[in-house]
Amino acid sequence: MATELTAGLLLDRRIYSRVFGVDITAVLPFGVSIHAMPLYSTTWEGAGLVVERMRALGFSLGLDVYASSQHPTAEFTHKDGRYAREPGDTPPEAICRAALAVQP
Repeated sequence: MATELTAGLLLDRRIYSRVFGVDITAVLPFGVSIHAMPLYSTTWEGAGLVVERMRALGFSLGLDVYASSQHPTAEFTHKDGRYAREPGDTPPEAICRAALAVQP
């Protein structure tokens, strides 16, 4: 479940695999990765890539980062009714967690 993941390598790997469809098991000799995986859950730049990919898939993003909230919350909704709302310690983490939660 997405809510069990925190920002970092494991969450980034799941985003890379499930949202972007990259085979994270593909490796070169000596264990060097074929792809340079962005830092989706820990940087605004990486989170922006997730948002753009989700928009391309037909989702819209809602992001609650008000000071009254204990944690930022992101939600993705699709016109077909799919919906996920997830908190995070940071907005990028919340975005990544919501993107994973709404994936089939």
